[in-house]
Amino acid sequence: MVVSRNRLRTLSSMIRPSQLSFRLAVALLALGCICQAQRGPGSVGGGSSVGGGLSGGGRASGVSVKDDLKDFHEALALQATGQQVSQFQAMVNSAEAAGKELKNLERAATGNDAKGSPLALEQSIEKARDDSRKFLDGLSDQQKTGLREVIRRLSHADGDLAQQARQVDQLAGAGAAALASAARNLDAALAGFRAQQQSLGEAMSILSPAGAVGTRFLIPTVRTSIKFQNQSLFIPVSGSISEPANNDGPFEFEASEDLTELQGNIAGLLRGHVEKGIRCGDRISLVNAILTPASANARLALNLHYEHWGCFGAAANEIAEGEAAMDLKLTPSAADGTLRLAIDTTRIEAQEMIQERLRSGTAGDELRSEIAETLLAAMQQAANAKTLLPPAAQDSATLTRAAFDSTGSGRLILLLVGEIKLNAAKAIALNAQLKGQALEQARQ
Repeated sequence: MVVSRNRLRTLSSMIRPSQLSFRLAVALLALGCICQAQRGPGSVGGGSSVGGGLSGGGRASGVSVKDDLKDFHEALALQATGQQVSQFQAMVNSAEAAGKELKNLERAATGNDAKGSPLALEQSIEKARDDSRKFLDGLSDQQKTGLREVIRRLSHADGDLAQQARQVDQLAGAGAAALASAARNLDAALAGFRAQQQSLGEAMSILSPAGAVGTRFLIPTVRTSIKFQNQSLFIPVSGSISEPANNDGPFEFEASEDLTELQGNIAGLLRGHVEKGIRCGDRISLVNAILTPASANARLALNLHYEHWGCFGAAANEIAEGEAAMDLKLTPSAADGTLRLAIDTTRIEAQEMIQERLRSGTAGDELRSEIAETLLAAMQQAANAKTLLPPAAQDSATLTRAAFDSTGSGRLILLLVGEIKLNAAKAIALNAQLKGQALEQARQ
């Protein structure tokens, strides 16, 4: 019996937590890819919701706990192993290579390309069929039973592909028109063959269903430690990765950094970087600092003690001294795939000379630069792809958007959005890693 994703979604909407263990409910969600969520604003890194059936007063009729457990275990039995995922990748790659050889032959028949040959095409088609047969032979008895109908359709497509490949071979010397017609028929047969491979991958939870909205997988929370002045502050980062619809296009990832501890320790974090005590020139002491969210930006309010000293020969003399209140607007962005932080001065209250030096003088420029570098280093360390994303995605992730947000309670959150561009083989590997992680979490 093949357990469809729609069936699992229906089951999950009928199961109340009080009537089935939490772990089993999570497993059903992970296994059936029901952690689906529409891409769009909101719920970035905070989880995803599944609609339907959990708010009613009683169990939906027609499905028993026994049925739920039976379907759950049947679906687990169909799940691809790690070795089968690798074999599936090889099978898909062989079919793609056959398609490329067919295109080469079509171009050669029209005189546009000399690379294509009937022999190369024959060899690539045979390899694609051979890899497919090997994959099917390696299925477990339970998988062969549960996937009986999918296997039958793939075997039928395999026979059709072999027949059309023979036609191309027989017409190789019959002229361009005849060869082109046979090549079109072979192209259609190869497309049908690959479509049945797609169906098999879906049934074994290696691929997402064709036409489905990309499934969203939650990323386990990572806590990054930032060291300063013999202290540590922690920045929790959580998020999600969404599959592309129709298994086409880049994966998308969303992450959120909870900067609550950074807010609470902002003065201590900045003090060692912004304070200057040079003998001749500007001396700045940080009295206090407060970091708060402000729409997509953040506001950093500083209270400073400022002194300007001049040196005349061996003597150092204080020229100006006073207090200053300064507001800075912090704006994160993703330029060229890199997280950046812009800082603009929005308010300064101080004596005129001090105000001018902090707004447009060297002292102000250096102050803003030190603050930007310090905060950006902390945020980048927390958003390290090597610790946040699965191995298959780490080297292919590109940041596309960054913004500050608030939970409504004054806590500052950094939202990060990006994409993961992968070829077909690596996309399958990432998909398998994500689903494997979801199942592992469900089993714990």
